[in-house]
This record gives sequence, C-alpha cells and structure tokens, in this order.
Amino acid sequence: MKKLAAFVLLICIICASANADQADDLIATLSETDRASVYIALTNANLTHKEGNPYIIKIRSREGTAEYTFTEEEYEKLKAWCNGDYKAPSSEEQSFSDGLSDWEATNKWKQEHGYDFPIYGATSVDLSPISDYLTLLSENGIYITLPELGITHRDDCEWIYSTISDPDFYMRYMYYNDGSKYNLSLQVPMSYRPQYEALAYLIVSMLGIEYQEADDLLYSLQYNVIDHTSSIETDDYALDYFENAKIGGFLALTVTKFIK
Repeated sequence: MKKLAAFVLLICIICASANADQADDLIATLSETDRASVYIALTNANLTHKEGNPYIIKIRSREGTAEYTFTEEEYEKLKAWCNGDYKAPSSEEQSFSDGLSDWEATNKWKQEHGYDFPIYGATSVDLSPISDYLTLLSENGIYITLPELGITHRDDCEWIYSTISDPDFYMRYMYYNDGSKYNLSLQVPMSYRPQYEALAYLIVSMLGIEYQEADDLLYSLQYNVIDHTSSIETDDYALDYFENAKIGGFLALTVTKFIK
C-alpha cells in the first residue's frame, strides 16, 4: 500500500511538472539586465526553429549558459516579456477566467477563433467584443485583419490596442476594472472605402441592434457634429464620434456599454 501511495504521489508530481509554465518560472528569476541576452537567445532559436517543433533556447547569464525547451506559447510569452509587454504573475496577482490564468484565457480566445496575429500581454477579461465585431465585419464583406494585439494593465482598466495599418487606422478595447463599463473604438482613414459601414457595424455589434437602427444613430451623430465631435448617451450606452474631414483625415467612433 505504501508503495502504491508513493507511486501515485510520484505520478502527481510528474503531472504537475508537465503542466508547469517554464516561461513564467524563468521570467520570475530574471531582471531588467537580462532582457538583451534573452532577446538574442530567442532570435537565435527562431532562426533554427522548424514549424511544429519546440523551441530550443540557450540563454547566457553570469552563472553560465542554460538550455531550455519551450512550447510556442512559452516562446511568445518570453518575447512579450523582452518587449516589456508581459510580467509573470505572482501567486497573489494571478487572476482567473473559468479557472484559467490571464495567459491561458487569452490564448484560449486566440485559438478558438483561429487568430494567427501575435498578442503581447495577457488578460482574463472577456475579449468577445473584439472577435464578435471582426466576425460581423467579415460576414458582411468587410475584412479587417489585426497585425497584432497589445494588452496593457492600467490602474483603471485593461487597455487593448491594435494599429491596423497606419496611425489613423486602429482599434481599441477598454474594460474598466470596477466592472462599470467597457468600450470598443475604431478609427478609420477618410480614404478607407467602407468607412461608414465599418462604423455602423460597430454599433450593431456592441448594442445588438439591427443595421437600420445603427445607421440612423450614426447618421444622427454625423449630422450633429460641432467642433469635430458629437455624442449620444443613454442609461445603457454612449456613442462618441469624432471626425477630421480634411484630405488625409479620419473618422472615429467609440461605443461604450454600461454594465448594471
């Protein structure tokens, strides 16, 4: 019986080790001065990496050279850390979504939707407003591809951002930490052909209304612009519109949902 108990304990230890996140464990031991050497190691590993295989990474430090075998997820996490976009959570700081850590929740969302763009940082907040909107656009013949997604933890909110093509074409998602509201913004250049439809579908996606109703709201916003801006606010939502209609200008819309 004792041998059986010891064997079961050994299996549990092995399983726990297999599920451990090496990247978080390593990051917890690193300092700012290690970023350069880790970045070089990641770059070298990527040069010899074959798709589908783990990343073999050799990191030099004052204690010598250590070799690690990382999954693609762990590799991306280390790369995000090198760029200053990720910090390994402490046991007290870890947050969970359905029992998942920030990193697990973010990657689950990414995999479920088949996104191949890199994500720098991680969060356990609901990212479905982003994926719902991108899906709705695609279903209506408007294809916006995010080149990357950056996630930053701020004092008051999660700040999630992607520059789609140039400084005037971006998407921003903000979820407030007090649980009071969240919003999704899109700014498009005046040269972007489906500019009006993309903004109207943002209202459809966020408010769950028909296109015609969203069209009426957007028309009202544009009709009532004063000093480049206009807004509509109810107990349930707020719409904030901004336009710079000169040549090379842009249009921007933020849709905020209030959580009751």
